[in-house]
Order: sequence, then C-alpha cells, then structure tokens
Amino acid sequence: MKVALLFPILIFTVWILPSAGEESPAKEEILEEILQKAEESEKASQNKGFYLESTVRKLTEEGAVKGEETRSYRIIWIHDQPYAELIRINGKDLDPKSKADEEKRRREFAKKLEESRKQEEEVFAFGSRCSLRFVFQAEEGRPEGTKQNGKSDESLKGQDSRR
Repeated sequence: MKVALLFPILIFTVWILPSAGEESPAKEEILEEILQKAEESEKASQNKGFYLESTVRKLTEEGAVKGEETRSYRIIWIHDQPYAELIRINGKDLDPKSKADEEKRRREFAKKLEESRKQEEEVFAFGSRCSLRFVFQAEEGRPEGTKQNGKSDESLKGQDSRR
C-alpha cells in the first residue's frame, strides 16, 4: 500500500477520533505508527506480485533444440503502466552488466511513458485553448447569401436544402 493512500486514514485517526471525546495517544505517536506500518507494508509488498517466465528455444534446421534460455520477470508499475522487469536468466540472478542493461531499459520505458503523457497533456491543452477561443454553434440552415455546392440561394430555391 502506498504511503500517499494512508492520508485519509491519518486525517480520520488524528483529527476525527480524538474529537469524539475519547482519550487518545498523542498525534505524533499515531502519525509515527501509521508511517511505520506503511513502510512495513511497502517492504512486504516488494516480494509479492506477478512473475513471468519466458523460455526461448533455438532450433536447428532439422527442428532439434540447439539452445534454450529462460528469463524470469517481475511485473512492476511505472507511471501506472505494467513493466516486466528482468530479474533472472536461466535461474541465476543478473550479472552487473545485465543489471545495467535492465536499468537502462527501465529508464527508457519510463522516459517514453513520460513523453507520451506530455504529448497527451499538450493535445488536451490545445483542445482546451481552442474551445475557449471559439464559440461553436449548431445551425439548422445556412446563413442567407451563402453558397451551397457553388450555387447561390436564388438557384437553389425549390430544392431540398438537405442535399
């Protein structure tokens, strides 16, 4: 559980309960206990989650297995998106070079997500600016004097205007 999610509990515990007239421990003690429990919960959650194993077999032209590699991943969340973090290859923890490569891949993933989020914000901001500058109205017909398909109002009299 994230520490930020405990804020409503903190508010309730520190301000609402003491106002109910019951004697309670000092606010600092309660806050310290909540933060301690949150940190313990965060540490415990590091070992829980979804794990994935992927095995790749390389074959000869005849179809015989000439090599096999099994990779183990732990699914973590980065910017509210799942990310498969490589943790083992063939049952062994990553060597320093593989760890560095995985950290680089993780940073690139987070960077792409951040760029995507910024682009979405720019598009949203542009749409907001446009909607503030222009007033869009639905009209039943065309304003008088305008042309439809290159023809003036006079030449269109008697025709169905919905064409």
